[in-house]
Amino acid sequence: MKKIIKFITLLILFFITANVISAKAQDVTESQNQPDINTIIGKWRTIQKVIGNDLKIEFTFSKNNDDSLLVNMNQYFQAETEVLISNVEFANDTLRLEAEKNLGVFEGVVSEDYTRIEGVWKQSGFELPLAMFRGELPKSTWPPFYIVAAYSLLWIVLLGYVWNLLNKQKNLSREIELLKSEIGEN
Repeated sequence: MKKIIKFITLLILFFITANVISAKAQDVTESQNQPDINTIIGKWRTIQKVIGNDLKIEFTFSKNNDDSLLVNMNQYFQAETEVLISNVEFANDTLRLEAEKNLGVFEGVVSEDYTRIEGVWKQSGFELPLAMFRGELPKSTWPPFYIVAAYSLLWIVLLGYVWNLLNKQKNLSREIELLKSEIGEN
């Protein structure tokens, strides 16, 4: 059983490491050109689960008079709440937003087709994965491939282990019956 647990742990670490390495390799090969801020201007939306409820967040990106980015963030939980974004940085398709009054920091990467921004919202020592979508939100957001693959493999290994135990139990039952019949003959 310990060998199986070690194997599963190593397999999960392999999938995570492979995903991180491929993401790093992709980052290295990307262009170092400064992105055009017009590529992210507009409304971006996300939905996060908070205490069993959906928290809808809308980010509106626009240009300031000095051609810098201006971001408004609205949360729709029980009522609309506007959060002031005090610092905005956008370079090399990487976006960094700081909310006023230490409400949090978002760091993310814009997808190649500029339809998705994926990153992490950090607030009060907590980190929450956050994916923003241009326009309307997609109908469903599936977990990343490596998580699905790891859980699928875990279930396959678990079912294989249960199948192995069932076969061993069947063999033991046959041996017990054989011993009973041998004892009964003597």
